[in-house]
Amino acid sequence: MGGIPALNADYQTIVTKHFAPVTALVVVGTLVALLGGFRSLFAPVKAIALNMLSVAASFGALVLVFQDGHGSRFLGLQAGTGSVFPLVPIVAFAIVFGLSMDYEVFLVARVLEARKSGLNEADAIPEALARTAGLITSAAAIMIVVFAAFTFGNFLVVKMIGFTLAVAVFIDATLVRIVIGPALLRIAGDWNWWPGGLATVRRPSRR
Repeated sequence: MGGIPALNADYQTIVTKHFAPVTALVVVGTLVALLGGFRSLFAPVKAIALNMLSVAASFGALVLVFQDGHGSRFLGLQAGTGSVFPLVPIVAFAIVFGLSMDYEVFLVARVLEARKSGLNEADAIPEALARTAGLITSAAAIMIVVFAAFTFGNFLVVKMIGFTLAVAVFIDATLVRIVIGPALLRIAGDWNWWPGGLATVRRPSRR
């Protein structure tokens, strides 16, 4: 068999087959890098879990708008597409995971830096948020505008990718990094940096 339908079927089969290995490679590679950077267990695992949350939420929005057609008219579509291009999830996952991890590293690294300077967890988290919130917000706003611009084109697959990335960055930079992430850091306390993240903590001098 040949033609466009057969080509699409083969392409979908190949993408579906490689999606899980690519996802696993990205997650494991990121985990190893974070374990080496923070020398702790909870912080890297939390970062990956929050990244997966952002990705899952953006995929849900993609299905809701494009596949099911809710609000699709605002993006120039008359109705839902009934499916999404197989290329979109794997491309969006790789990009979103990288972008989300940047925000996580910015925030967690500043918290760890504040802890090493002698602050406790309750004081270090607001200090880190104050130092990184402007940077995260500005970077996220720029990327949301750029990705949202992709949705105004006529190429459907580009629309889907742009929409997915814009939603993911918005959710990640607002709800995930500013609310959920710091809350989990506060709850975990010193366990964030076990076993070796606080090996060089500077204790306040006593006079």
